[in-house]
Amino acid sequence: MKNNKGLGRFETIIIVLLLLVVFAFLFKVLLDSVSGEDFTAMREDAISFGKTVNTNANFYHDSSIISLGEAIGEKTIKKIKNPVGSGYCDETESKAVMDGDKYLITLRCGDYLIEKEPITKIDKAKIYKVSEWQEKEIEGAEKTTLYNCKDNDKEVYPEYYDEAYFVYKINQDYQEEHYAASDVSTSCTVLTKDVYRTKEEYKEK
Repeated sequence: MKNNKGLGRFETIIIVLLLLVVFAFLFKVLLDSVSGEDFTAMREDAISFGKTVNTNANFYHDSSIISLGEAIGEKTIKKIKNPVGSGYCDETESKAVMDGDKYLITLRCGDYLIEKEPITKIDKAKIYKVSEWQEKEIEGAEKTTLYNCKDNDKEVYPEYYDEAYFVYKINQDYQEEHYAASDVSTSCTVLTKDVYRTKEEYKEK
């Protein structure tokens, strides 16, 4: 059916669809260009975290493994705003682990991860895209163990944590000095949960 101005309904729909495709393409280009800047910011945040830990190593309870949550709790660093999404970078999974004479830095921000990189190589570190941890086993997925504690028949924390952050929380809340989750049984009953997630290298544009 032809309208009075010369354009048929079919032609009008085609034009609208073409405009939507163009806008979607332009929006994707914009997102891709921002992503490059955001990943640079994420790497810079990881370097800053690593340098902070290195400078204050003797200040932490266990200088061999320091969660971002502990560094924040001890006021040596502020929360890291997530440069690739909303909110803040993960305080429990993000950590610095001593390997020989250097720290390897892990920083998770939303769905993206820098994993076990020395400070001097973070500026060129791979970025991984990860799913949320889940209890259901996924074939070929990454596996880890998370921790909680039961005290007076109640779970102490609202969620399960990476071991380093879990031990830090127990030490703070119970005023004790544990170095591993296996020691925490003197404070409360340790609970564990095996969880899984997918992880793949993110191909930056």
